[in-house]
Formats: sequence, C-alpha cells, structure tokens
Amino acid sequence: MGNENSKSQQRNYPHPRGNENTPARRKAVIIGINYNSQGTRRLRGCVNDANHMALFLHRYAGYEWNDMVVLTDDHQYQRNEGYPYSWPTRTNMIMAMHWLVKDAQPGDNLFFHYSGHGSYVEDIDGDESNGQDEVICPVNMDPAMPKRSWITDDMIHEIMVKPLKAGVKLTALFDSCFSGSVMDLPYMYHHTGKQKTAHPILDIGMFLFWISFNYAMGDLTLLPKLYAAILQRIKTRGVEERNMTTKSSPADVVMFSGCRDDQMSSDAVENRQNTGVLTWAFLKYLSGHPNASYKELLNGIRDLCFKHGYTQIPQLSCSHPLDTNLPAFHGISDSQHEGY
Repeated sequence: MGNENSKSQQRNYPHPRGNENTPARRKAVIIGINYNSQGTRRLRGCVNDANHMALFLHRYAGYEWNDMVVLTDDHQYQRNEGYPYSWPTRTNMIMAMHWLVKDAQPGDNLFFHYSGHGSYVEDIDGDESNGQDEVICPVNMDPAMPKRSWITDDMIHEIMVKPLKAGVKLTALFDSCFSGSVMDLPYMYHHTGKQKTAHPILDIGMFLFWISFNYAMGDLTLLPKLYAAILQRIKTRGVEERNMTTKSSPADVVMFSGCRDDQMSSDAVENRQNTGVLTWAFLKYLSGHPNASYKELLNGIRDLCFKHGYTQIPQLSCSHPLDTNLPAFHGISDSQHEGY
C-alpha cells in the first residue's frame, strides 16, 4: 500500500493558465492503479491502461505532456516536467481532480481517465435510486474505513462537474466496477442515442397486467415482487427528476463508464497485454473511427465487448441533454497503424 505521507508532499501542479488571454487548452488527468501490494485485490492491466491512454492523447488528440498528469502505482516514467511523479493516494487523486478543472475557461478540452477498483457505500443524501454511492478506490484504500479512504461519486461531481462553466468540455472514462453513475451525471443514454428514463405509469400498467394474469392463473407468488418493483420504479423516477435539477451543469461533461452500477468491469488480456476492457475497447474503436459520434462510439465499445465475450455493458451519461449524433472528439488523427 502506498505511503501517503511520503508521496503527497510533492504536489507542484503545473499552472493551468497564464492569463485570461491564454488560448483554449487541453488538459488531462490519467490514473491507473494495479494495487500491487494488495494481494488478492491486485489488478494487472490498469497501469497499462494509463500508459496507453496518455500515449494516445499525446500522439493523436493534441495533448502535450506538460498538460497531462499521470498517476500510477509504479515508477515507469515521468512525462510532465512541471509535476513531480506522484503515487495515486486519495489525497493526490483529489488534488489532481482539482488541478484539472482549476481556472477552466470556455473552449478548454479536459479529459479524465481512471482505471482501477470501484465499489459502493451507503448513500446518505438520497440522490441514488439504489441507495448506494458509487466510489473509486485509491492505492491506499482501507476497506475497513471505506468512507474515509475511498472517493465517492458525490465528491467526484462536486470537484469536477459543479465548478465548470458553459463552453468547457470534460470527457471522462471510468474503467471500474459499479461505475455506471460514478460522476452523478443526470442524463443517461441508450444505445439508440435516446435518453434513458423511468416511466412509472407505463411500468405500473405492465405490472398490473402481470398481476392480473398471475391472479387469474392462481399464482400469487409474484405479487410481493411486482409490488416492490412498482415502488422502486416510482422512487427511481423521483430521484431522476430531482437530479436533473440539482446535478445538471451547463458545461459539456460526458462520461463513458465500464459497466452499469450493478455490474463488474473486467481486468482482461487483449493483444497479449493486460488491460481494462473499457479502455481497450475505447482505444481500439476510436483509433479506427476518429470521427465517431457519441452513439457510434458507445455502440462500437459495446460491440467489441460482446464479440470478445465480456458481459459488462458500458454506459454513456452527460451533465445536460446530449445530441448523441455529435462527434465525440475533434482533431483526432488516424491511428489505425498503431495496432490498438
């Protein structure tokens, strides 16, 4: 487990902007944690994910090394001359998030990538329909004290979404378990490009049909489950409506997550390398389709997961209503020859 006291002292982040006349910038924070000292919790592909993502952004998306902060639990390299290498402790991850959004101005393109463990804790503020806050896990996580050592979706939203102005673009990729709503973005999208939403009236009609059908057949065993499902759908819709008011942002914050909130994200082997499935599929599809729309990118990622036998279902969400036919990225050059 990383030593937070020794590693968190060096936090001289590069200054994000020179002055108000500074041209729009691209900045990125990339985090990959293998948890090498965590025994059975150890992962194998997360540091590779961080290295591959950093290289991709630098070569093909216009991100300079000095505008990227890469946190991994190894000592392979230090790309950013203005930022001393740092271990991905909770303190340093939170500091990196603050650095990413600090002084962001309209036109800026920000990118956040996390590959590591994900989990959940009890929701205490009522903004989760499933009663659980999703979390990401720093290298110095302590399962015995999850609320003090993990980073919750509420914190991620407060740090990286709430401060951003209209015209700022933040694209985030969370390659972790239970990550479907880990940024608490209120607008989620189907593979069709349409917004997901609970429809309790329609659901109740369907449930009543099945209740009547089962009653007529003399089977009353499903009634308690159907009743509970109706109540859950009503609760879900209420939470969705409240979050659209309290969690929306005028900034263009878009997240691709590795799976639904109730699923695991896989640590796998592709092209003879350890990798997180979402990161691998994201880079593989985008490298061959640099002008892909949000909908095309989501479907491309999902298709790759399905074809390679992975059951996780990557998710797409946004801070405001999203036209999913818009290009997901601008200015990415063709990188097919790199063999992602």
